[in-house]
Amino acid sequence: MDTLENLEIINTVKKIINENQHLADKFNEVYVFGSILKNVYYPNDLDLLFIYRVFEDKLLDYRQALVDLIEAEIGIPVDVTMLSIEEKEETKFLDLIKKYIRIYKE
Repeated sequence: MDTLENLEIINTVKKIINENQHLADKFNEVYVFGSILKNVYYPNDLDLLFIYRVFEDKLLDYRQALVDLIEAEIGIPVDVTMLSIEEKEETKFLDLIKKYIRIYKE
């Protein structure tokens, strides 16, 4: 897998999210981060950050439905971190990971 293939994976994930708005619109933002952005030829997984406004139990179902669709399409495991908008700001998560791409914004 090369950088172009990694970009294709990211674009596929964006497409799946956009095609499944009934699931994605439960989240405020979705980011890709991790090894897939670090020119790694064979990423072990795809790291996604889901940002939500208010937690509700159904969010876990929506997240899992999206993960199942993505994993079926790209063929590698998806590892999800979920944070509220406040947690994202308080932890400065994006500053800590430094390299990320926002692939969805409500």
